[in-house]
Amino acid sequence: MNRSVSSDSLGSSLPSSQVSEKRQRKPSTISQKFTFGSDGCREIEKRNMRIAARLEEIKRRPKPKNFAPPCPTATSAINRKRRDYEVDRRNNILCRKLNETKSVLGSNK
Repeated sequence: MNRSVSSDSLGSSLPSSQVSEKRQRKPSTISQKFTFGSDGCREIEKRNMRIAARLEEIKRRPKPKNFAPPCPTATSAINRKRRDYEVDRRNNILCRKLNETKSVLGSNK
């Protein structure tokens, strides 16, 4: 049988008002249910605070800016682009001339 059990009723014999008060507590309070002693809990809390401070310090650092100089373009690539541009220009001129001419096949009849 599958019974759905809410998390409030799991091992809790406290009234619902006390359960909600338990949930509102700060997570930094030391509970007696830890497997570490109070000294161990304090040590863990200290380490956590150091780690959090270190993370904040890293977060506040200015990010390095990469100002890498642009890669020089090879002369062969420059010449190839220049040649391609010239071929395109000539093709466009030829295309324009072909489009402007009239058909001569039908005029001699």
